[in-house]
Amino acid sequence: MDLNDVMDNIIVSTSYDVAKFFVSYILAKIVWGKWLDWRWGGWKLIVKRGEHGLAEREMSSECGKRTQNDKNEFSVYVKGVVSPYEFINIDICSDKAEEIGLVHRPSLGRLDLPRNQRVITIDLSKNPAKPSGQRSPL
Repeated sequence: MDLNDVMDNIIVSTSYDVAKFFVSYILAKIVWGKWLDWRWGGWKLIVKRGEHGLAEREMSSECGKRTQNDKNEFSVYVKGVVSPYEFINIDICSDKAEEIGLVHRPSLGRLDLPRNQRVITIDLSKNPAKPSGQRSPL
């Protein structure tokens, strides 16, 4: 076996290993993305005032994961979508917000929840009035 045969073997085996790595990486990325989408994707945020719809936003799987796992992220996301329409006068994550009907969302992180039920609804007609004398935070 001469030096040219050795170099050819090294080049071929290295090229084969690099190709295997890239194929494995791409397949893993595709499978991981599909799993994340199945687990956390398909959420929708609907902002309405009574029966009149104001906004509807599809949430990415990453956004769905963040907002379902962290109340602070949920609050920031909802306020960002609602802010062009109205100032929310109550903590959007509080139990009172759900009791008065301002926020309606299904149980968090349920795997068995069908995609058509992954809807978070904000009804601005249920937003409590700002107490008189309260200054705007702006």
